[in-house]
Amino acid sequence: MPRTKRVMALDAALHVICRGNNRQNVFHDDNDKLRYYNLLLELKQGNKIDILHYCLMDYHILELA
Repeated sequence: MPRTKRVMALDAALHVICRGNNRQNVFHDDNDKLRYYNLLLELKQGNKIDILHYCLMDYHILELA
């Protein structure tokens, strides 16, 4: 049986985490981090969201939006 849909307030902050499987690296070099950063900026502007904090580490990503 699937989980019920989450109810999200329109003005709520979201804490987003992306982690590599078995702590494998998500980014292999600085170019990977730069590409992710540029995609993040495009999506931020295109979807009119605020990103309060972010941290790009080799094996995981943390964002507060």
